[in-house]
Amino acid sequence: MTTYIGVLDGHWRWLGKPPKVFNSSPGVERTFCDHCGSPLSFRSTNMSGVMHFFAAGMEEPEKFAPTLHVAFPLVETRRRPADTGWA
Repeated sequence: MTTYIGVLDGHWRWLGKPPKVFNSSPGVERTFCDHCGSPLSFRSTNMSGVMHFFAAGMEEPEKFAPTLHVAFPLVETRRRPADTGWA
C-alpha cells in the first residue's frame, strides 16, 4: 500500500534534473530517481491531467492530509488504514 498526492498539470514542475520515465503498461507512465531508483510519480491516461506523486518522496509529506482512498476494497480487512476508524 502506498500514498499518492494527486496534483493537476500546470500546478507542479520538476526542480533540477527530470526523473527517468518508464511506461509500465499502455497509458501508464511512472517516474524514478535516476540516481537511486526510488519511485517518484505515476500518471495514467485514465486520470488525464493529474500527476500522482509518491508521498514518501516528498520532503514534508505530513503537509498533505489524506482526502480519499482509492482501491480501498482491495486492502486486506485486517490492515485498514488508521484514519478509517476501523479496528
